[in-house]
Amino acid sequence: MSPDDETQVLRDLQDNTSLGSAPPTTKPFKPKIRDSIIETKFFRWVLDSELEVPASRQHTQNAWLTIDHKVHLQFADANKPYGRVRVMNQVGHVKDADGWEFRVRNWDAPSMEAFQRGFLAGEKVWNHRFTLVTPRTYDGLDFTSLSGGLRVRPNVLGLFRLSLVPDPKVANFVITVVRLDPTFWEKVRSIFHSFRTNSMLYQSMDVVAQSKPNTLGHELGHSIGQEHILAMMGDPECKASPNRSRCYGTPGSGAENIMGGGDRFELINTEPWVRLIEKHTGVAKENWKPTLSFPPPRTVAFDTWRAAQRMSF
Repeated sequence: MSPDDETQVLRDLQDNTSLGSAPPTTKPFKPKIRDSIIETKFFRWVLDSELEVPASRQHTQNAWLTIDHKVHLQFADANKPYGRVRVMNQVGHVKDADGWEFRVRNWDAPSMEAFQRGFLAGEKVWNHRFTLVTPRTYDGLDFTSLSGGLRVRPNVLGLFRLSLVPDPKVANFVITVVRLDPTFWEKVRSIFHSFRTNSMLYQSMDVVAQSKPNTLGHELGHSIGQEHILAMMGDPECKASPNRSRCYGTPGSGAENIMGGGDRFELINTEPWVRLIEKHTGVAKENWKPTLSFPPPRTVAFDTWRAAQRMSF
């Protein structure tokens, strides 16, 4: 969806009276689902999501679709050699996403707690960044305002909830986390090849904003099904080999995006929610138009709406 398309969506929303002519829909929405399987070359995972209509029945309040992303963190070291970590001479070693080997040091409680706090801050990268405009022909989310005078068709806010769970069996995603050895020779080697993170393998500095502003948000994007930006834009080479350097985009063509080398959230990044709203409502995802603004619900006088519904039969 281009910026011009988004402008047209917002222009159409100014015509509130269109709500009155929409034919009734008999499709109820599913409040919760857990059947959205992510299947790419690298992932096969399940997302939990919940679609809610405001119980307050305020005519100014939109509905919301929340991706509830539960993550289990495995703190790996010589004492607990999870994932790619192996032990040699009582010292932990790990291979990064490119296969380069690094020494790791053992975790302590303060370091684990600091990582957890930094990791959970990644929620804000994806939370409350856009709105899905409800189709004019779908009334499954409609409600009558608290005063009873308005029929309300809410749009849908895209939300993201990130939490940690102790049991990997109930997690949506499992991530191995290591602490790199800070000794002199390890630092020298990092000049030639820095540790490369992926969505299932982090190092402790990945959640430090001053270190790599986009790493945490970028990898969380992978964990909810986002590919590198040029692959999402349909580039055939990046669809086939998404980890090539060029797949992170070039200036003016994706490099600024959170799934490129930047931190910008754009319409293309709404895809997981657009895909999920179709599963919740049964309405084709093409009919749900994302916008990076937050338009209020459309409303019409209840008597006008009821008369229009009678005329539609």
